[in-house]
Amino acid sequence: MHVLISGVLRLLRVGLRRQEFEPLPVPAQFLHQVVDLLGAAVDFAASPLGRGV
Repeated sequence: MHVLISGVLRLLRVGLRRQEFEPLPVPAQFLHQVVDLLGAAVDFAASPLGRGV
């Protein structure tokens, strides 16, 4: 599951970098930060500390 979520977040990051979309109502930098934060949360949840081991 972690690999799937990480892959989706990676695709979002690549899409944001290429900016192959119409201008969004929020700044692209904010979206980058949200995607990075989600990626960090997923990585933490998959780590031994996040699993409570």
